[in-house]
Amino acid sequence: MFKDFLSYKMNWYGGDLILINPKNTSIKCSICSHVAKENRKSLIKFQCVKCKHTENADLNASKNILAEGHSVIACGVEVLVSTVKQELQTRKPAVV
Repeated sequence: MFKDFLSYKMNWYGGDLILINPKNTSIKCSICSHVAKENRKSLIKFQCVKCKHTENADLNASKNILAEGHSVIACGVEVLVSTVKQELQTRKPAVV
């Protein structure tokens, strides 16, 4: 219901609502795209076992989500994902 409400508002204001599946965003390296559970050293620390990139885990995950949103926009495809935890990225801010 929340997704439908946001989608309605975004259409009303001329924006697009893009839903991103958060699967693997916290264990995927934003630099080399390597996915491994071992990349997530702790709740706070991310360190890629392949390229050794180190960063705050939430920042790394947000970069992956942003990159996924840009690839969806570039392809012109709206992705609808039905998950409890959905990450949203919009062209215009939603006004609710």
